[in-house]
Amino acid sequence: MMRSLPRRLRTGVAGVAVLSVTLLGLTAVPAQAEGLLAEGMLLDVADVAPMAVVTDRLPVVDSQAGWGSALGTDPLVRVGLRGSADGHAAVLLRVTLPQAASDTVLSTGDPAAPSTVLSAAAGQAASTTVLLPVTNDSVALWASVTAEVRIETVAAFDGAAAVPGSTIALPTPVRRADTAVGLGGPLLTAGDTRLIGVTGEGGVASELVRAVYASVTVELSEPTDLTVNGLRLPLPGGPSTITSVFTPDEKGLIALGLAAGSGSLQLDVLGWMPEADTDFEQANVVGSFVHSTERTTAQQLRVAASGTRADRPVDTADTTDSSYSLVLLSAEPGAQLALLGFGPQQGRASGVAVDPAAGALPQLAIAPTIDSTSSLALSRGAVDATVIALGDFLHDAPRRGDAEPSVTITAPLTQSAIDLGENGAFLLEGTLDTPGAALDRVEISSPGAGLIGTAEFATGSDGTVSWSFEASAPDDGEFEYIATVFDRSGASSSDSVHIDITAADADDVVISMNTVLVNGAGQPVMRGVSAHSVSFEELPDFDTNDVLVSDVTDTLPDGFFERVVSANRVGDLWVVSTVPASLEAVFYQADIDEQLVLEDPAGITRSDDTSPPTGDDVTFTDIDNGDEGAFIATGDDVDLAPYPDPAAPAPAQLAAPSAAVMMAFAFKPALLVKWSSGAPDVTNLTDAGADARAAAAAEVEASAVDEELSLSALVEADTQVAVTLTMVLDITMRWKWKVIPASVDVNEFTVKATTKVKAEVSFKASVEWERNVNLTKDLVGFTLPSIRFMAGPVPVVITNKLTLGLMVDLKLSATVTVPMFGYTREETNGFSYTKANGLTRVHEGPGGSFKPLTFDGMPGTTSADFEGTLAVGPRIKLDSKMYGVFGPNVSAGAQLGVTGAVHRPDISKPEVSGSVEMYARAAIEARAELKILRWTLLDVKLADKAFTYSLWKTTFG
Repeated sequence: MMRSLPRRLRTGVAGVAVLSVTLLGLTAVPAQAEGLLAEGMLLDVADVAPMAVVTDRLPVVDSQAGWGSALGTDPLVRVGLRGSADGHAAVLLRVTLPQAASDTVLSTGDPAAPSTVLSAAAGQAASTTVLLPVTNDSVALWASVTAEVRIETVAAFDGAAAVPGSTIALPTPVRRADTAVGLGGPLLTAGDTRLIGVTGEGGVASELVRAVYASVTVELSEPTDLTVNGLRLPLPGGPSTITSVFTPDEKGLIALGLAAGSGSLQLDVLGWMPEADTDFEQANVVGSFVHSTERTTAQQLRVAASGTRADRPVDTADTTDSSYSLVLLSAEPGAQLALLGFGPQQGRASGVAVDPAAGALPQLAIAPTIDSTSSLALSRGAVDATVIALGDFLHDAPRRGDAEPSVTITAPLTQSAIDLGENGAFLLEGTLDTPGAALDRVEISSPGAGLIGTAEFATGSDGTVSWSFEASAPDDGEFEYIATVFDRSGASSSDSVHIDITAADADDVVISMNTVLVNGAGQPVMRGVSAHSVSFEELPDFDTNDVLVSDVTDTLPDGFFERVVSANRVGDLWVVSTVPASLEAVFYQADIDEQLVLEDPAGITRSDDTSPPTGDDVTFTDIDNGDEGAFIATGDDVDLAPYPDPAAPAPAQLAAPSAAVMMAFAFKPALLVKWSSGAPDVTNLTDAGADARAAAAAEVEASAVDEELSLSALVEADTQVAVTLTMVLDITMRWKWKVIPASVDVNEFTVKATTKVKAEVSFKASVEWERNVNLTKDLVGFTLPSIRFMAGPVPVVITNKLTLGLMVDLKLSATVTVPMFGYTREETNGFSYTKANGLTRVHEGPGGSFKPLTFDGMPGTTSADFEGTLAVGPRIKLDSKMYGVFGPNVSAGAQLGVTGAVHRPDISKPEVSGSVEMYARAAIEARAELKILRWTLLDVKLADKAFTYSLWKTTFG
């Protein structure tokens, strides 16, 4: 049965210059990014997947012969390899218990959760071959009881994810099944097919996995066959452990089952082999492991010792360019203990231990191949052996076979009509056969484009090799697509298909094929959600690397937008591990124009902000007596009306707010600042209530007449804020022949926030000598209702949070009371990028009015003095996110300031001398990053820009 193909989109890496723009100065700088491979460009692949087969029969340990020590029980004592790894990162190690003195279990990995390598009953001889990582020419291996062992290095490897067919050992085995705790489900029972995830965890890639090395430990109620991906492995009753190479399906799963009885299961993944990606120059190199596709059935044969000559040939190799074959080797019991292996048993015998009572369980072995065959030999006696060919390691001299390779396009059918307006691409797929040398590549081409790229591959449990390629087209019309298979000897053949294409239009919403919608009608339903993990009652129909997208639900206030990396059955549920996805994994083309106008308090929640203040080093204390200094004002409680023209001389009044506002965020912060010998002490009284504020005012007033008290100041504000956020994202793509478009056009990307503010400030100060403090403190947050709309079939969820804080910039000496003075203000800030105008700052306004200030004394004083600068006001931050992850943030600080020097010698009289200016300061910061199709198209920052507007100036006396 041919495995269905994954629907994936991936790109290679090319040097693409992108634009990273800082708005102040509009400086263009180069940036590194994952780019797009143009048609005909392929990714270089290393020439070799490094591996070395050890032909020296001298073991690294043979404790019975006095060569090395018995294996101990301390997990921290490693086994040295005597240089046999030859600097490689991993080894295939054969471990033999010549005759266990008592029930013995050998383990590796994490001592807290050890992975079983081999188990043997008392008096039994047993062996296994296992993949282990090498560190400092040693491996982690220990025993449940001190045991005599023989340890041989069979082969050594160096692997990398970019080298197809190379072997990579995990630093620590990763457990993917343990029925004792429900991982992988309950006990195995006869007839039950159990699916176990083996990719995406512990260092194994989530996709493009050719095979995994795994150790499977079962404890069976009776002798039976364990079936793995259709491969039948006979096992005795009781505990058994086998290590083999298994091929996962597109979901990263392998299938296990029992022919009879029941048993527990524990499965640990030890390593993996990567698959070739789309646009790889080669699918296989020297040293690559390739699956057997022809010799997939077990070969059973009688092997007898015959002097010193090994005379039992076995068909193991599947290709003409095999140097070694990887097989599973097992044997029935013989009359006496014997060693079964490949190659002549001359001198020191070597191989699989065949116990006279238990035989030998299936275990990995490497067989040298000559003309596709290997020689199997036994050290003594005669046994019935079984050989299962798993695959070949390739040599550097591929030989042309008797038959040519073949390729078939199975979908789409010729003359099919395909509309690219929904997904922007279609899946070209088929099967292939390479009866001679191993597969080298499948090229996809078209007469109108030449070489487009190379396909990716998958091997089914029946040995069928399939390929797939995500293709597109630049225009409407009928196009021919050609698939050409090459083997490593250079032999090739082709197949073609003609397809009637309707290309994606500029106004189409184009969504990736590997987008999976969940939680809607007729869609998979998430039963549980935690950090990067979701659960389903049944295994959903999606693959690793697909992106799960959900609308808002009761448990998903931000929606859901994450990529699948692995799946595990836990008890009766399927638990899917995820990571945040990128927007380009779903949206290829979109036109979003949304505006958030807050008019209804329903669904808005308030929370205190506990983040530390920024600015000067201060000691900051919060006092919360339950009186909320921040709330939502509606109806008649909204006060954003402008002030009337003051009597004092002033510039012409600015425009009033542009429209009526139905709702505003009311904010009444208060800070008490005291100076002593160290850093200023700042107390937040925003939620402290009227009594605490009155006590703070009394403390400042007392310090004005008592020199023993600390210098202090009380700053209070009464603010209302209304916010409107506008976001426009208009993207179109110019498609060519591949699934990745040739270029991306950002027609418009605009983020702007309009704030309407009415801020009143009052302060008392008893500061005899000049003191200063500069700080910004976020005090309260409001989580706003989500914006929800559809982009084609995909729900888009935009969440918004408004944070209100206080900005204080104080440098003065004063003994004064300043009653409430204030201003109103309306301003729009942000940025816009268009094809026509490039990047521009959006700044509209300000508009507003003001209420001038007066200078009064304090109880117990006869005069009032002020000299310096004081700027106080709210900071409004609006953080807008798509699915709680992507999006802009815009903040605006609306400070009301006064600067100058004023002396009022007698507070009982109106005379004042000096000069003063009242001003408004807008501190603006906006940032957003736009990444589409792995290009960083815009990285925009409008940083800490302050605009100061004079509101009122006067000179007294």
